[in-house]
Order: sequence, then C-alpha cells, then structure tokens
Amino acid sequence: MDNVYLARQPILDKEFTVYAYEILYRDADKTSRFENNMTASAFVLSNILNKFGTKSLVGEKKAFIKIDEKFLLNDIIFSVPKELFVFSLFAETAMSEQMVHQIEKLHTNGYTLAINDTDLDTRFIEKFGGVFKYFSFVKINFDVFISEDIASLIL
Repeated sequence: MDNVYLARQPILDKEFTVYAYEILYRDADKTSRFENNMTASAFVLSNILNKFGTKSLVGEKKAFIKIDEKFLLNDIIFSVPKELFVFSLFAETAMSEQMVHQIEKLHTNGYTLAINDTDLDTRFIEKFGGVFKYFSFVKINFDVFISEDIASLIL
C-alpha cells in the first residue's frame, strides 16, 4: 500500500469549538477494505503513532478511534497512550461478561471510552445499561427521530 489516507473529523462541544477529532481511514481507492474492524483499528493507531504523529494530526486534542470487541479484549490496548486516545466502541458490539470486565478494567486504569453511532433506543439502553457509567461519550445518530425527552438530555 503506497498511500495512506486518514480523515480527521472534528468533534465539537456545545460552544461549537473543537473538543477532539475522530480519526478515520480510507485507502487509495477511498474505500475501507479490511477483513475486520480490529484490523482497521490497529492500522489507524499504528499510522497515527508511527507515521504521522498525534501532534501533527490532532495537536493537543484527543483522537477518537473506533474499536470492536476483538480489539477491546486484546490486552495490547493497554499499551496505547490513554492520554491521547478515546476508544469508541461500535454500538453493534456484542456484550459479554468478559467485555464488561474489560470495560471496567479500562475505566479503572484511566482510559476514556465512548460508544459510537447509537440510535439511543430501548435496545441500546438494555444492552449497555450495566456499563453505561464507564463511558464518557455517546455518539448519537441524529438521522433517526429524537424525542423531546432525549433531546433535553443532549442539550
């Protein structure tokens, strides 16, 4: 692979200032053709740390990196600098006792966690209710209907 394309999508706070960046990958033909999400996560992290450098990509901000259960359950995750990254778990991730334990362990060790692209529906609440307290951020799909009750929690 000759070229590496990383996208830096700003994440804004309620004052519309850049709080952090989500780092996304696209290969030369502008697609993402990885065998699995763990491979994509490892590739993005490796390129940020070894090729581009966090300072050149995000400055003093944190980088949100999407991860799946395989990446989260691999203890190599503890070698990633917690001061620089927010691990954003896919909402489709299967929850298990092992996942709950690892989420608790990451939180206890000072890692920042997020949940990516959720519809914030009943299914989501039931699935993540037991570990919700360990997540600092929830990325919500606004392309679905949001009730006034949910909107009041956001703003």
